[in-house]
Amino acid sequence: MGIASRLRSETAPLHKATEAVVDLPGSVSSVAEYGVLLGGLREFYASAHAAMDDDRWHDDWATVGLDLAAHERVALLDADLAEMELAPAETITPFNLNSFDEALGCLYVVEGSSLGGKFLGPALTLAVGGIPTSFYDGDGREHPRPWRRVQAALAAFDESGRDGAAVVAGAVIAFEKFGDIVSLREVAK
Repeated sequence: MGIASRLRSETAPLHKATEAVVDLPGSVSSVAEYGVLLGGLREFYASAHAAMDDDRWHDDWATVGLDLAAHERVALLDADLAEMELAPAETITPFNLNSFDEALGCLYVVEGSSLGGKFLGPALTLAVGGIPTSFYDGDGREHPRPWRRVQAALAAFDESGRDGAAVVAGAVIAFEKFGDIVSLREVAK
């Protein structure tokens, strides 16, 4: 089984549990709640990118054909927050990624989330009204090319013959952090 299939299979229960905890779009019913959601998302994505861009494996991204900077989405969150006249918090929650392989697993989750964004943006707009959704729309990212690049990187990883256990571990870390960070930002109804 290739690493992409293994990631889908081994993280499916955690993926489902994370979606249930965060409950989008159901947990957002006002503009204020949407602003809080964007703040939590910004914290998650800024934290994930800081961890993935660690100096210890900064150069390894090229070995699987990726430019990590092309997968950065914090600027889109900042644009949405600015449009709502909210200042982005500079909070970084440490991700304890211990290897490039774990960072690759984290990117699988980070970039995979953009696929759902294409559906969540319109659903959130329907639930809340006129809100900025450049983060969900992926403005300027040529969706779904970044996801395809991650899939190609996972295929390159397979060709290297390395064991994928650490890649799966990195995906697990990302799912857990996403649930922890974003669900903590939930606004009491």
